[in-house]
Amino acid sequence: MTYYFSQELVTINRDEIFEQGFVDVKVHVTGLRQCHRLAVVKEDTNRGIFTYLESKHYIPTSELVRISEILQLPIKHNATVVFPKGKMPKDFLEKKAVVTVEAETIEAEIEEDEPEEDTSQSTKSEEPPAEETTEAKESSFLEQVAVTPEEPKSN
Repeated sequence: MTYYFSQELVTINRDEIFEQGFVDVKVHVTGLRQCHRLAVVKEDTNRGIFTYLESKHYIPTSELVRISEILQLPIKHNATVVFPKGKMPKDFLEKKAVVTVEAETIEAEIEEDEPEEDTSQSTKSEEPPAEETTEAKESSFLEQVAVTPEEPKSN
């Protein structure tokens, strides 16, 4: 990009300004032509990194607006922040990179070696045979519970 500072032809772009860390500009302050150095400042905010140029010495607001329009970068002096026309702070934010690292997960299925049975056969095998007597049922119940029958006590 080509910029004109007080009838001087200057060729510099935004990346060169950020790489260099400053830019020298010529401004008119109370009728005098002065040369000021604007430093690049990166401010960490909750939405990202906000990059702007900062002036240590007084520059009138009209000159700040003119330089901001030429460089297409925000400029700050004390409490005054000037943006190029049609731009907002969100246009100059560098997004923070959020990186999450997760441990690798291994998914596996357990296969059973038993062959599948017919469902019609399995329902029949679960039913107790109708031929069992009550004594057989009581004895099988006692074996399952592991309780021995008590002998009647004599008085």
